[in-house]
Amino acid sequence: PYYIGVSSNPTVGGTTTGAGDYYNGNTCTLTATPSPGYVFANWTENGNPQTSNPIYSFIVTESRNLVANFVASTYTISAYADPYIGGSVVGAGTYGYQQTCTLTATAAPGYDFVCWTENGANVSNNRTYTFTVTADRNLVATFEEQTYVISTTVNPTNGGSASGAGTYTYNQTCTLTAVPETGYYF
Repeated sequence: PYYIGVSSNPTVGGTTTGAGDYYNGNTCTLTATPSPGYVFANWTENGNPQTSNPIYSFIVTESRNLVANFVASTYTISAYADPYIGGSVVGAGTYGYQQTCTLTATAAPGYDFVCWTENGANVSNNRTYTFTVTADRNLVATFEEQTYVISTTVNPTNGGSASGAGTYTYNQTCTLTAVPETGYYF
């Protein structure tokens, strides 16, 4: 019999089956199964590619040593601000399986950070969101405009009236008008 040996590269990348003794003319079927976070790349022998199929069958005519090659999976983490003028986000990019991703949201002047959402669901209320990468993700940093209450009073109360008070957003123009009563001036 001939011995068919197999190994994984890297060893944590996956497992293989099918190694063992085979008689001349028998069919050997090798199977490579990637570990979570890895994908199968190819089978090689002495560094030479044999096939990119994870299941490799061949007729045995000699002893062989084959290597199942695996590569770490990469994932895309996307992040953006809503509304886009409400702030900025950093930390998006390409990450390997189980790497740590930290996204940070910074509000623009006149805006406050609200939360991080994914597919419309709240995933964090913290401006800085850290998680372990296991899949592609698309996250949204939600911001809201700051609002301010502008109030007025008249002194003395019978001296006239004032208009223009109300709720305003950051950088919005507020116009206040004072109208004196007869016998008073502003």
